[in-house]
Amino acid sequence: MLDGTKLGPFTIGVPYGWTDWMMREIVTENLKKIGIVCTTEFPDFSVWWERLSKGEFGLVIGRDAGPSFVHP
Repeated sequence: MLDGTKLGPFTIGVPYGWTDWMMREIVTENLKKIGIVCTTEFPDFSVWWERLSKGEFGLVIGRDAGPSFVHP
């Protein structure tokens, strides 16, 4: 935040194997520059989807064709 307050820590979840989305260094370093502390994890898709469906996540990166999902 502008006053120096850190946000987070958050964990960004990306399904394992989605190599085009597994850009942890770029995302986490740029978020760090603006005061958002986060790490990444790459669970199996079924775990990722279950957490997403139940709202059990901090941040996610993904894509869905339906109108009910906004990313990241």
